[in-house]
Amino acid sequence: MGCEYCDGTLVAKKVTVTHRWQGNLVVIENVPTLVCQLCGERYFDARVMKKIERIARSKARPPRLLQVPVRSYSRLAA
Repeated sequence: MGCEYCDGTLVAKKVTVTHRWQGNLVVIENVPTLVCQLCGERYFDARVMKKIERIARSKARPPRLLQVPVRSYSRLAA
């Protein structure tokens, strides 16, 4: 199976995914996926996507928190 965009080769990798849930940004590490070696497109299995959504909704305390700066393009791009 090749990439549907560039026909590149897909390789299994574990990646970090950012997911928004109810206005919150959740970072999920070590997510299994297929990644195109040419263009970087990611292909997630439906079961993995369901798990990502379940993890994002979880009320369990995360093992750590990240502090992320937020910048406004319209204010800073002038």
